[in-house]
Amino acid sequence: MADMTNKDALARLLEYTSWANHRVLRVAATLSVDDFRRDQGSSHGGVRGTLVHMLWAEWLWLERFKGLSPRERFDEGDYPDVRAVSQRWRLLEEHRSAWFEEVADDAVSRRVTYSNTKGESFTQPLWQLVQHVANHATYHRGQVVTLLRQAGAKPPATDMMMWDREVKAGEVRERERRTDRSGEWLAPLDPAAAAAIAAAEGAQAPAPPADGTEPAERD
Repeated sequence: MADMTNKDALARLLEYTSWANHRVLRVAATLSVDDFRRDQGSSHGGVRGTLVHMLWAEWLWLERFKGLSPRERFDEGDYPDVRAVSQRWRLLEEHRSAWFEEVADDAVSRRVTYSNTKGESFTQPLWQLVQHVANHATYHRGQVVTLLRQAGAKPPATDMMMWDREVKAGEVRERERRTDRSGEWLAPLDPAAAAAIAAAEGAQAPAPPADGTEPAERD
């Protein structure tokens, strides 16, 4: 089992959360302004209300991680369209990345004391709270996916395994781009690597050569 008190494990959760949020935002951008703003009767209204709630929650927890405990909430009326939400989220992610970069490896177990919006005080390890941030985002993305479908949009796939495949594919591409000083590729693209790239791009990877010389034909 992965050690969730490890900084790398928490970084994985935060990076996945940003990736999945971006996928949802891209689909939300295909809605009309009226559909984006419409109250669909969900726990936070509709697509806009739920996205703004998610944005607010990520901002709130970052402030708590930094020793503050704000009580104000974001007003969805301040975000007229998806672009406004995306721009604010981009700034938040930049601030969070800068903060997380400065977190020492052994500091993920430090205890964070904060007050909730009712003024009640709590103290918990940082790693638990980061897990909560990721879980909270996943829960509400599920709501947004349903709201997008009800609005006639095709919701994105945001499974964590898909993110892992894209990360792997990116690493493979980077390795393939690197060359030694003589200009020779450092390593050939093996069938498993090709499959990782194809899966991430939604394409079918070519089968490995059937006889070692000619590629096998696709079905």
